[in-house]
Amino acid sequence: MLASPMVLQGSIVDCGAHTGGESCLYATTQPGRIVHAVEPLEGNLQKLREAYGWLPNLRPMLGALGSSKREVALQGPRTASMLIHVDRRPNATASGRTLSIHTLDSLFLGGAWDGETLAFGHFDVEGSELDLLQGAERVLRRDRPLITVEVDLHNSNFARSLLQELETLDYRVH
Repeated sequence: MLASPMVLQGSIVDCGAHTGGESCLYATTQPGRIVHAVEPLEGNLQKLREAYGWLPNLRPMLGALGSSKREVALQGPRTASMLIHVDRRPNATASGRTLSIHTLDSLFLGGAWDGETLAFGHFDVEGSELDLLQGAERVLRRDRPLITVEVDLHNSNFARSLLQELETLDYRVH
């Protein structure tokens, strides 16, 4: 949990919401804010809706966040906890289910969440954090939200690239 004396105005985005534990925490502790729970797997999103659908400020969304708007084909089991079976080619098509990838910039700047600002983002996207940040540059520069990202320190090249991207965006890492 991140605690801060700063109070930023705006919405919360929980990307990689899974079954909604953190989204529920954010929605109940911050009832005056909209909490967008973005989850790529239908089964997880259904569990989130069943458990926490009563929260008026919780907005579940099927999809994922990335560097560009596109559709990708899910190649693996729909019940997997991680998106390890996603065909990452732009505009991939397959006979199976496709997943909509959005950018934070497209959602907050002219899209479904236009008119909102981003106060806090929790991005647990299983190794796609750098891709997500590359599609959020304008919103991150405009709103300067607090963000948390999950980093596998065993993958030093990925961690280094992610830290460089955050530095490029004038973020300090704690």
